Amino acid sequence: MPRAKLYHTPEEKCLANNAKSKRSYQNLSPNSRSKKAQDNVDKTRDTTLTREEKRLACCMQGVEHAEKKWRALIGPSPYHYIERLFNKYLTTSDPDIIGDATPPVEELASRIQHYQEEILQLSGFGDEYKQSEVVYNEINGMVKMLCDLSSATMMESNPVLRKMHARKEFMYQAK
Repeated sequence: MPRAKLYHTPEEKCLANNAKSKRSYQNLSPNSRSKKAQDNVDKTRDTTLTREEKRLACCMQGVEHAEKKWRALIGPSPYHYIERLFNKYLTTSDPDIIGDATPPVEELASRIQHYQEEILQLSGFGDEYKQSEVVYNEINGMVKMLCDLSSATMMESNPVLRKMHARKEFMYQAK
């Protein structure tokens, strides 16, 4: 004996199909996933970085690279670097020595400032921004000291500069 007909009209068949789909969809909702399926979803989310996270990582690498370049340029400390420049100026009396030392440092400060703007847009005032701010402040302080020294060398003669240096009147000497 054959099975009894379930649906007598096409509309009944369509309604039954819709109900079956609805049950199937509810069974696959995130709340009813198996533990293994949920773990697989979590793993894929953890390993993939968003575009913003990749850009943020790139900016932080740029800040670290600029900091390494700056540390290689100045040596042990900014004060020793400026002191060496000033002593070199006193022996040669060439004001270009200090003037030529300023642009590379300014370029590093400008590069870090660019990265800071990008970091600020991507993550706001987070740890990344604070880290880049520390580096920027150090380099920008160095730029200010170099400008102070450069302007003094343009306006003053050697004996006056020696007296100013002995009295520790330069910005880089005030710690």
